[in-house]
Amino acid sequence: MLQLIALVCCWGAACLRCSKWMKSIRAMWSEYIKRGIEADNIQSLYKKVHAAIRADLTAKKTEKEPPKQHKRFNLKKLTYEERKAKLIERLHTLNAAAGADSKEED
Repeated sequence: MLQLIALVCCWGAACLRCSKWMKSIRAMWSEYIKRGIEADNIQSLYKKVHAAIRADLTAKKTEKEPPKQHKRFNLKKLTYEERKAKLIERLHTLNAAAGADSKEED
């Protein structure tokens, strides 16, 4: 398949544009190249796949592992009591820090 594509370029394989183009073609079709599938084999491959699908039309559900922990992108809403406790805790730490600063100034 790549040999046929190389013949299309009028500049030949030594051309910089052609070499970049060939690299991008190889990257796009790398999986096909690894498996040894060529342009002539694609049509027969599609026919085999379609025949296999037509033979068994039932949808097969794939087994996937449930996620270990739900991803939460926004914070969970706190109840009134939780917000109140958080505010009191923040005020205590602020007052403690202010009290420590005033003692240092004396």
